[in-house]
Amino acid sequence: MIGILAAILATSPSLFSVFIPIKVALVPVLFYAWGRHLPKVFQLGLFFAWVGDIALLWPEREALFMVGMGSFTLMWVSYGVGWSRLPRTARGIEYGLGGGNGPAFRGQHNRLLWPALEGPFRGLVPAYAIVLVGTSWTAVRVRDVVLWLGLLSFWVSDALIGYMKFVAPVPYGDGWVMGLYAAGHGLMIARTQRVGAR
Repeated sequence: MIGILAAILATSPSLFSVFIPIKVALVPVLFYAWGRHLPKVFQLGLFFAWVGDIALLWPEREALFMVGMGSFTLMWVSYGVGWSRLPRTARGIEYGLGGGNGPAFRGQHNRLLWPALEGPFRGLVPAYAIVLVGTSWTAVRVRDVVLWLGLLSFWVSDALIGYMKFVAPVPYGDGWVMGLYAAGHGLMIARTQRVGAR
């Protein structure tokens, strides 16, 4: 519910002052609902995500955007370490498809963004994509379709952020970003807690 509310508020500049506390509250809600039952490495990842959420409230400010990218990079590394400790249950074609589609998706996304990237972002954006694909691979090891859907939703949210930041605006883009991010992050954390409890 909090993600839906934030997504609606994100589409209206006049409601930005209301959107801020809703977005800032998202990660603490995820922590209280599921994250507090997870290993500390996932809790650390949630903290980095929370810092990133705050920094990306103002994505037009390049310094804060880079802080946000750095924070979410550390989040993915933390989650990747945690997922790598879960038993591998995916085999054969599922593992191959998941591992193959990820790099293809991010590669296509970076190819689209590359002409618009300038300065430090020419190195930061591909580096972030590599970390994202590498750590997501550890989640693909776990045979849980809902967890994979959460990853996909988070990826699309990230792709929209990059496209809107470096290429062109998207109609209702902030709402799509927030909705996909909230859904993706929620599914990832909730399913990780369930998988870890099996």
